[in-house]
Amino acid sequence: MFKKFKTNYFPNKNYSAIYFHNFFDTLGKSMLEFLSAIILYQLGMPIHFILLFFALKFGFMGMLSPLSLVLTSKIGLNKTILTSSFFYIIGAILLILGNYNNPILLFSSFLFFALKGAIYHPLSNGIISMYVESNQMGKFNSLNTIIKFIGIFISVGIGSLLLIKGLKIYIIFMISFFLIISLLTYVFFLEKKKINGKHSFKTIYSYLFSKDFKENIIPFSSQSFLIIERVLLPLFIFIYFGDLKTTAIIILVSIFVEMIILYFFGKHIDSFSKKSFCEASWLRSFSPIIFLVSYLNYKIVYFGQIYNRIVENIFETSFNTKLQGKAKKIIDPILFTTSKEMALCFAELIFLLILFAISILIKEKIFTLIFLGSFISVWIIYKYWKD
Repeated sequence: MFKKFKTNYFPNKNYSAIYFHNFFDTLGKSMLEFLSAIILYQLGMPIHFILLFFALKFGFMGMLSPLSLVLTSKIGLNKTILTSSFFYIIGAILLILGNYNNPILLFSSFLFFALKGAIYHPLSNGIISMYVESNQMGKFNSLNTIIKFIGIFISVGIGSLLLIKGLKIYIIFMISFFLIISLLTYVFFLEKKKINGKHSFKTIYSYLFSKDFKENIIPFSSQSFLIIERVLLPLFIFIYFGDLKTTAIIILVSIFVEMIILYFFGKHIDSFSKKSFCEASWLRSFSPIIFLVSYLNYKIVYFGQIYNRIVENIFETSFNTKLQGKAKKIIDPILFTTSKEMALCFAELIFLLILFAISILIKEKIFTLIFLGSFISVWIIYKYWKD
């Protein structure tokens, strides 16, 4: 049984490298991915400035995403990931040790998170497209998702506990340690491959607006509201209950339930995601509706968070499989995934700036528009990728 599992999911050392890298990278960054908006809110930053913070983060991430290809072609994959981790650690220090009395220093942390995302995110799906065979993509994504969620569960649990106890400095040490370990997995296990072509900012921007990429801009841009919802949902729960401990428990329980379901039904969920994009879209579109209804009864938030984690995974598995399949057909998959990240980030910048302006007037009620936008986004993506 173990030999069959190894053959199916670990056919060579490249798969092991990617699995372990994603696990430790998730451990390193999930603390702040789930808690950053709450940390800003606790420091006294109003909701509209939090939206502006993320708008600038995603905007700069989009503009600087060509750095991913430029650096990788010049200094190699490992040094590029090391550079991105270095920027992330600086951003974490500025955010965690920040003080709202010094807003410029605190607010500037967005730039370093943007640099990390700009350099690393395009590589993520691109590397999978380079090393994972097409007939292994579904199995890989299934196990990779489980591994990531184990990392999220551990990371958010430890991060929340440290934040509740006021031990913020330890969060920085843990982030640094896990990001270094994630880098070493590539150094020692991943087979070296040459990145195709010599890229510059000009050639990458030219590809983004080329006819070859044009058909993908709308579905990639539409994913932006799903990302915005994901980033700000922990803040919605925190504002709803006004207690970090309750927020952490709700998030951790939902992740734990999701892991159990993935463990027992992961194979069926993966098969369902690939074959039934329409049903996956229906399931995902109900998630924001549940949170809208939760205003009527606080108990619905518990169910909504659990449901959201499960159906988001189903939809994301389907989305990523389609994305990686498209990238696999491209001569330069990392160029394709870099352009995807740029289209996504520019859309997030635009939508978040609109939400920023509206939230000045309606404050926390802005979550209603976020959930409505998420619902619409699912069906726009389905319209363009249903075939």
